[in-house]
Amino acid sequence: YVLLFTLLQTNSLSTTIRIVSHLVPSYSFSKYMFFRADGCSEKVAKKREKAFEQLKEKWGKKFQHSLEYSQAFRSGFSDLRFAASNRVFLPFRKHLTDWCDPTTVVEKTDGMNLTDVDGNVLTDIAGSYGVNVCGYDNYKKFLKEGLKKVGDLG
Repeated sequence: YVLLFTLLQTNSLSTTIRIVSHLVPSYSFSKYMFFRADGCSEKVAKKREKAFEQLKEKWGKKFQHSLEYSQAFRSGFSDLRFAASNRVFLPFRKHLTDWCDPTTVVEKTDGMNLTDVDGNVLTDIAGSYGVNVCGYDNYKKFLKEGLKKVGDLG
């Protein structure tokens, strides 16, 4: 009992959420309903499906290396899992997550422009809290100063 009680106290919220998440009903649209959720005509739904597949193919070519890195990172970085799963309305999540990986692996920044590992230059419109408050150049400065302070810790 002591071990169980200790585990429940140290992991109470995460344990409770895991248990409750299995009790609360959830649903995901099937691929068929994903494109027809708003009651559109069959012609419109087919057009959406085709455009979706074309975009998937284009995305795979344009962000090939980012997608490869993302697969390697996915299991170890909770932020990737959190961001990917919390930006999509629940019924659409499964199909969209299976289709699209929004991870961008950045090699360098220049102001608001990000250059990813595939050489694409993108404008960052989402930025993290630190970037939004302090700007990119200050954020880079803070990272360098922080690394100097902890660099010898191993």
